[in-house]
Amino acid sequence: QISEKSDLYSVAAVFYFCLTGVPLTLFQMIRRGPPELEQCPGLLDVQSREREIVKRILWRGLQTIPSRRYVSAVDMMQDFYRILLS
Repeated sequence: QISEKSDLYSVAAVFYFCLTGVPLTLFQMIRRGPPELEQCPGLLDVQSREREIVKRILWRGLQTIPSRRYVSAVDMMQDFYRILLS
C-alpha cells in the first residue's frame, strides 16, 4: 500500500546509498535487521553515538512491514536532527 511510509522507506534507502555509495540489495531489502555498516565509507570518522542513531534511522526506515516504520516524516527528521546535535 502506497502511503507516507513508502516515502519514508525511500528516504532511508537514499540515506543508505549516500552513506555507502551502493544501493540496497534485494537481500538487504527483505532482511529483518538494518544493513551492515561496518565498512561504510560515510561513517569512518563518526562517533559511536552518531553511528547508533544512523543505525536506528535505517532500522526504522527500512522495515519491510510499514507499521514498524516511522509514523511520520517529522519523527524521522527528529532522528536526523539528533545526529546534527550530537
